[in-house]
Amino acid sequence: MKLFKFYLLLNVFLIFISNSFSQFGTIYPPIRLTQGYIDRNPTFSYECTLSSPYTYLYEMIAFERYIGSYSQICVLKIGPLGVLDSVVYLTSNTSLKRNPALTYRCPTPYYTNTSIVVLWESNQRGQWDIFGRAYRNFMWGPIFAIDTSNGNKFHPSVSLANDSICYVVFEKNGDIMFRTYNFASFAVQYDTNLTANESAYCNEPYIASYGISNPRVVYHLQKPDSKRAIYYRKFLGLPNWSIPDTIAWIGDNKFNSFTNDCFEYGWGVAFSSNRQGYWNIFATVFGWSKYQEPLFTSNPGFDYTQFKNSFFGIITDYVPFSAGAYFKRKNDTLKLMISFSPADSNVICDTSKHPVLTMNRHIYYSTNQVVFWAVYNKDSSSLSNLWGKRMIMVINNIIQLGNKILDKYLLEQNFPNPFNPITTIRFSISRYNNSNKDFVMLKIYDVQGREVKTLFKGELGNGKYEVKFDGTDLPSGVYFYRLKTNSFIDTKRMVLIK
Repeated sequence: MKLFKFYLLLNVFLIFISNSFSQFGTIYPPIRLTQGYIDRNPTFSYECTLSSPYTYLYEMIAFERYIGSYSQICVLKIGPLGVLDSVVYLTSNTSLKRNPALTYRCPTPYYTNTSIVVLWESNQRGQWDIFGRAYRNFMWGPIFAIDTSNGNKFHPSVSLANDSICYVVFEKNGDIMFRTYNFASFAVQYDTNLTANESAYCNEPYIASYGISNPRVVYHLQKPDSKRAIYYRKFLGLPNWSIPDTIAWIGDNKFNSFTNDCFEYGWGVAFSSNRQGYWNIFATVFGWSKYQEPLFTSNPGFDYTQFKNSFFGIITDYVPFSAGAYFKRKNDTLKLMISFSPADSNVICDTSKHPVLTMNRHIYYSTNQVVFWAVYNKDSSSLSNLWGKRMIMVINNIIQLGNKILDKYLLEQNFPNPFNPITTIRFSISRYNNSNKDFVMLKIYDVQGREVKTLFKGELGNGKYEVKFDGTDLPSGVYFYRLKTNSFIDTKRMVLIK
């Protein structure tokens, strides 16, 4: 069992390469999310905890909005099809604000004590300080100060411990500061310098909680050759921390995103590195051991940067499913890449511009579909608006009903039939050797034979399975569902009546 877990851990990132999103969902052309202003530096939450795909009905994005010579920090609610509400201004004075950081817990109507925390840098006193604002009990509270002491503070990052306490990291005088802050009582509860014993200059910290109460802090460390290494420390409970450990050392390195803790199998960090003479994207995974793997095989002349990803679990075989986006630079052109299919890209700008890419966790769309957004700022006509490219992905909400050794394949009639709008499909996979698996596809077709949905595509072992089909976004009519394996194929008819 340990060998299996270790093997799965080492192959977490290979899923990125082997799964093309177009096989599991639909990717749509970019749409404009804001207009008429100079909007920059968008960010979704850095949190990446595994959670039910039914949790999020919308997500919040924070960004900078420039008006004349000053700027504001704003938030915007994003749903499965686009913007859901008007822009909310969290700040109002005429100082410069920048580098927003955002975290939240399950922002849906089903939670009565939803918490959202946004932090940012503000230069309202002639130096850069860290301020924040929290959303609790369906209202935004007052602005609070995280650190206004003498000296400049930069690059805040935030993670929630619970509905009133957050973990905060930021850069101050070349050190990485960590604080536990109660945004209900506006009080600092714990404060420490994570790099107090480090003589090298450290900056750009990031934090994410794995299991909510177990945050990891990642930061850059300046090497003697002035290039960046990436280090991390793990919170072990007050006041204890793990010793600093390297994530990346060779070449110049830049943090891209956290990756999820794949159940108990490990956690990791994706980063860009120029160790090959051009920028490529790598990942370091931590579990029972530390393992580093390139996520791409890029060619000289291509630079891959700002990789963002989202992980969540599916029931089948405990394999995580992933969504990702990144920038690809070639000569004087910058492209947004969704998944790893070269055909699924679009030109953003020339390389003189500096767009910022962010990606959400997931937004509920239907019983077996979620939406991922890749959001970025794009310059046009002296403005910089936020644009987003969305993908509706099929999630494999398949349940194994048993693992008894079966002597035949079987595709059962759906029930109820006719249905409106949800029905259940059951099927059985037969393998005399229970250690083997079959490659299984379960798809839905209309009466013209056109594929309309993929309910499952992957390997399954011996047993009986059940999957729900939601026809909410389909018109009434006759449909067919087909089960295909390496050695079996069957098709049955069903009727959707609305």
